[in-house]
Amino acid sequence: MKYSESVKNRVLTVSMFLSDSEYLLWRKELDGKECSKVYFEFNNQSNGGYNHIAEISLMRDGIHLVKSDYTLEHFYFDIRFKDYNKLVRALIQIYSHNPEVLDVIDE
Repeated sequence: MKYSESVKNRVLTVSMFLSDSEYLLWRKELDGKECSKVYFEFNNQSNGGYNHIAEISLMRDGIHLVKSDYTLEHFYFDIRFKDYNKLVRALIQIYSHNPEVLDVIDE
């Protein structure tokens, strides 16, 4: 599992590569007129879009997502995921305009 976080041109990008075929990606402008839009994608660009995650439950061993169409997606982490706290901080920043979306179970 690999975690990556970067800011380029005031756009925060957070990515997690869970395996060779599974990944999670968030992207958000940090200021400007688009700062309330969050792009999220998993495993394929066809699974991506803006503001289509209604709810996130984040735990040390995984993440549960409720999409805006009420379908569920679940991804599991190695319990020893060393960048968990970085992920928590980044997602808090990404969802700062809509904090009710994110529920951090394990801090």
